[in-house]
Amino acid sequence: MNRNLPLASCPASARRQRGATLIVALVILLVMSIVGVASITSSTLQARMASNERQRMLSLYAAEAGLRAARMFLDQLAGPEEYYRFKDPGNGLYAATLHSDLGLDGAALDNTMVKTFGDKLYQPSAWDGDNSVEVNADDAKLPAVVKPPRYAIEYLGRLDQGGVRAIGGSDDVKPANIFVFRIVAVGWGQDPEIYSILNASYQTALTF
Repeated sequence: MNRNLPLASCPASARRQRGATLIVALVILLVMSIVGVASITSSTLQARMASNERQRMLSLYAAEAGLRAARMFLDQLAGPEEYYRFKDPGNGLYAATLHSDLGLDGAALDNTMVKTFGDKLYQPSAWDGDNSVEVNADDAKLPAVVKPPRYAIEYLGRLDQGGVRAIGGSDDVKPANIFVFRIVAVGWGQDPEIYSILNASYQTALTF
């Protein structure tokens, strides 16, 4: 029997079966296409999330590098006699208290972070060379970032600890002072819209 009959000569049931097969194939193709598009979309979203997380971590590392640089700066100060640097506005150094407790003339109450930055302290676009200190990204051993991290330091005052007994068993009591500072640092990732801002406090050791 010849099975290669023209479509017109095929029974109606056979034509319906062939049409149903085509519809099923098209449905399967549509489902596979939807699954493929969803898979690509999911992969793209995951890649963006991973990239954003990497950028966030880069900005955090950069801000931490800013904190370290500020602490190193304070560590290198010889003592209260060098805190005069916080007397005048600018250069990323501020003072939120009178300088009389350091034996310096004048006051610096007009030289505070709040008065300088206003409501833009936590807006990194406001940080520049006039109000903060730039950290060399190479010295900080940072990966490539869009901007070097920056920091600002504010002198908060002196904590009077009463007195401490002198070393060596003497009954003499000498004043023990602790000087307190506030550090704010900002760091960026490779995207200027992704940044981190960190705050830290710094206290000097007891001075004799």
